[in-house]
Amino acid sequence: MDAPKPAAVFVMIDLHHQRMIARVRNIMDTLSNRGSTPGTATDEVGFLTLEVEAYRTFLQTHADDIRDMVGRREDPGPGIDADSLFFDVLALHELVGRNGEHHPSVLPRLGLFSAALLRHASHFNGGLTDHRRAWLAQLRMSITAQARTQSARSRDRASCTRGPERRPRVAP
Repeated sequence: MDAPKPAAVFVMIDLHHQRMIARVRNIMDTLSNRGSTPGTATDEVGFLTLEVEAYRTFLQTHADDIRDMVGRREDPGPGIDADSLFFDVLALHELVGRNGEHHPSVLPRLGLFSAALLRHASHFNGGLTDHRRAWLAQLRMSITAQARTQSARSRDRASCTRGPERRPRVAP
């Protein structure tokens, strides 16, 4: 059975958030804790840039679906924040490319980006929480109703193939 479209959108948004956060943590770990070869953090910032770009594209592609799920037509939507994240990560990528990955300005800039990313993910997920709860309740009711219908059909089919049921004799 294919997943309903809202479920797929929720899962993909969550996946993008998790991947971007994991990339930021990896970059911070590379810069502050690991003795890595030169260029490793630069490459990781490049991967983060690609991940944010993929997230931004996903949100733009599914903007109407997301607005329908959240139910806030007046809200400009998460696409505005995704654009901001994208331009922030481009600035970080440029800074690392221009000054090098171990320049003193890189970690603070990465910290600002990670704070913006976490704010965005928290705000976005908070906006979807109520809708998710209602949607999951509706999905549970639908699945329960389908299961009951299938169970009733199975009983009906079983009673048709068994033949007449014997009734116990009642003593006079």
